[in-house]
Amino acid sequence: MKNTPLRKMKIRTQLVPLLSFALLSVTTRAQETTYATTNAWITSLNTFKLTEKWAISNELHERWGDLFSAQGHFLFRPMIDFEFHKGVKASFGYTYIRSNNYEPYIAPVDGRTENNIWEQILLINKFGKWKLQHRFREEHRWSDKIVVDDEGNASISGTNFSNRFRYRVTASRDIVEFDNGQGLFGSWFDEIWIPQGTGILPESFARNWMYIGLGWKFTEDMNVQTGYMHQFDKVGDNYISTPIWQTTIVYNVDFSNADE
Repeated sequence: MKNTPLRKMKIRTQLVPLLSFALLSVTTRAQETTYATTNAWITSLNTFKLTEKWAISNELHERWGDLFSAQGHFLFRPMIDFEFHKGVKASFGYTYIRSNNYEPYIAPVDGRTENNIWEQILLINKFGKWKLQHRFREEHRWSDKIVVDDEGNASISGTNFSNRFRYRVTASRDIVEFDNGQGLFGSWFDEIWIPQGTGILPESFARNWMYIGLGWKFTEDMNVQTGYMHQFDKVGDNYISTPIWQTTIVYNVDFSNADE
């Protein structure tokens, strides 16, 4: 049979899925995923409301690898909050981060630090019994710069600057409420991290967080939450998948009506 144009077109059409499968197989083999042991993270969140518009807040984070056997990260994050109107809040803050090596997050130098400043917008909506939050954060980061000499010895020399964008969507709702104000609630969030280099345009994907958990509300200003979070990191051409047991303690104080 002669290779008519119609037959040639059919052959090319049949080759497309085969070539696509071959390319996908090569890409999959080139990108490997490392599965980490379960981490344990504890977070403390505090907000001190000064007036109807202004507040100061703080976050403390302790993060361990392999449950509580290896300290990974410590974060200190103070901030100033301003509420434009109900459901719209802006924040400006600073973060200090201390990072230690733990499997599989190993760097040539242990005990690295990062300092960053950031701006944030928080939008809060309610749909029936559900509370939705959209958080947009832009970070400006100064991280320890690791250099390696001719003999292969690594050390820290100066800093690297970069920007990073983060977006988080959170959904929560009460499950059981009691007359004394206490109750059980559920919470879910997903957050994506986008590196921007020294500019503002997105460069690639860096990380994704997804969390689901339960919390107990003692008062409107105090609750404890715990649940499962999955962290998915892109490191070079490869990925790291990390399961995390996340616990958060929230305690807020309202000084805005102290003189009334």
